[in-house]
Amino acid sequence: MTSPRTVVLLTSVAGWRGSATSYHKIAVGMIASGWRVHALLGGEALRTRFEECGASVGVIGLRSTGLGAARMLARKFAEVDASVVITDTPRDFRVGVLARIFHRTPVVYRYNLSYRAAHQGIVERMYLRGGAGCVFQSRAIQDEFLAAYPSLRDHPRWLIPNGYDVPDEATDEAAARELGQRLTLDGGQPVVLCGAMLASRKGHDVLLEAVRRRRELGDSFTLVLCGTGGEAASIAESARALGVPAVFTGMLDAREMRAAFRLADVVVHPSEREIFPNVVAEAMMAGRAVVAVDSWGTAEVLGDAGVLVPPQDADALGAAIVRLLGDAGERERLGSAARERVRTMFPMERMVDGYRRVIEAVTAG
Repeated sequence: MTSPRTVVLLTSVAGWRGSATSYHKIAVGMIASGWRVHALLGGEALRTRFEECGASVGVIGLRSTGLGAARMLARKFAEVDASVVITDTPRDFRVGVLARIFHRTPVVYRYNLSYRAAHQGIVERMYLRGGAGCVFQSRAIQDEFLAAYPSLRDHPRWLIPNGYDVPDEATDEAAARELGQRLTLDGGQPVVLCGAMLASRKGHDVLLEAVRRRRELGDSFTLVLCGTGGEAASIAESARALGVPAVFTGMLDAREMRAAFRLADVVVHPSEREIFPNVVAEAMMAGRAVVAVDSWGTAEVLGDAGVLVPPQDADALGAAIVRLLGDAGERERLGSAARERVRTMFPMERMVDGYRRVIEAVTAG
């Protein structure tokens, strides 16, 4: 009897958002299809979630892209008898490709470059050619890639949006009440929630300025900023400097994040450069009305089931938020449309089947 083959999911990220949540979905799907999954993760905080779904786990910190790191990674691949590796940060991908000098495992690049434009030099093209192909989560990032690397149009590529299970109930009412009490939210104030990572590139400066201007016009609502990030302290200081009262939740687990959406009247996503913003899709899945910047993959995800505003336009952002806060019927209509859009366009089965086909294609030989 043939033993199951092994998929290695490699990422240096250490927090439970973005890449880690997507990798967890891939792990669940591949294990259900009879594959072994070994997750090489950037931090211990992620271990339990992956072990609970049946994956084996290693924690690895890649700090360089040299041959030493590649040799170490190749040993890890050999230890678990890796059949294929999926990786998604530029550094991890480069080291994974270099590791093929020592262990000839095909490396699939889940292209995840949202914070800067693609480097177009010959070295970058060589690395990309060394991979088994690229997975793109949205047409926007695929189009940018092909514009940056026209010579790679013949290289294997797949378009696989993220997927979601839409529950029958948006969330646990008790969890929402508990979270509201813990955050000491004023039950009489509408809540505007932002779930973007607390990083400078996510547009919090524009959001805070939008809120400041609306407060000057007499509008009143509670701004809740979820999660963590490297710029949390500076964003909090900016809020204080602008006189914008904001509630910072810190890290929330999956159940708490669903509860947070339940508390929100409007969810706002001010980031200008996103491949496929999970937080927007999760808000839609929860049936929330969303206001987001009309840019890149965000527009693909939201479509006409939310409100899109121009980038760097604090007035437009603030006006859209206040308009929805004042129109409960429109919020309900958009929330229902958003939930249906996720259910029909981004089902979990589509995502899992896409990665299964990719893995089977690159290991067929």
